[in-house]
Amino acid sequence: PGTATWNMGIHKNWYFAGEKARAQFRWEMHNAFNRPNFSTPDLNIQSGSFGLVTSAGSGRAMLFGLRLDF
Repeated sequence: PGTATWNMGIHKNWYFAGEKARAQFRWEMHNAFNRPNFSTPDLNIQSGSFGLVTSAGSGRAMLFGLRLDF
């Protein structure tokens, strides 16, 4: 069935005046549009679930982070 995922990230940097320090905020999204990625259907012709798709990949996952460099 194929796989289509969009991974996105937004980063914002703040520099502290007079210092060599920086703070960074990160927001990362994996499978940002929450598209279902279905697994292959059951191919066993003698099975009662022949042709059925019974699982899918993981949904959207987000990660927030704050980083301080000095």
